[in-house]
Amino acid sequence: MSAVDCASNDYDDFEVAVKYHLDPDTEEWTGKKVRVQLAEQPFDKGGSRVCYKAKVGKLTHSTLELHEDGAITSIVAKLFLSKTQDKELYFNETMTQMLAQEYAEEFNSCGIIGQGHICFNPIHVYKLIERDGQLATVEPLLEGVYLKHNDNDGYVSGKDPTPQAFSHFSWEASNHQLLVCDIQVPILSKRLSTPHKLFLTLPRTLLPT
Repeated sequence: MSAVDCASNDYDDFEVAVKYHLDPDTEEWTGKKVRVQLAEQPFDKGGSRVCYKAKVGKLTHSTLELHEDGAITSIVAKLFLSKTQDKELYFNETMTQMLAQEYAEEFNSCGIIGQGHICFNPIHVYKLIERDGQLATVEPLLEGVYLKHNDNDGYVSGKDPTPQAFSHFSWEASNHQLLVCDIQVPILSKRLSTPHKLFLTLPRTLLPT
């Protein structure tokens, strides 16, 4: 999956949405209203979801920008093709990403890849109020070509051993209770690259049977 320059697209007017956040301490979801702007047409489509380039809040740049308050201007909104309103599909996606990030932080603390560290692109759930409450998972836009490094059917890419090492680490660190896999890594443009940091996306968790 690849992303293109947001500035080259026509956008609908900003609309009201509710951004949901899971408090890891209380395990409760809280929501706050935001203003989002979705492209008229999707830029990519997968087996189960369709992807729209979008922007949230007041636009100041056309590229990813993380402000001090954590606001993100350039994002990707993903909607399931079935148009289901089953909240579990969307909220479970966010919880999976948060769980993967917890293992990523533990992986980093072990110094397995020296000065480098890995992190998962954060995900939130948005309710699009003006679209009959349609839900979407939303994450920062990372421009680049996405490469799958392993999947839930045994595929392993040999291009970079780090994602596979992390998958194995999650299996051992969880006492063989789960495996984080199906990991994609974007090859970022130079303006978004960070030395010694590897961004991971789209994790899945496998449980023993």
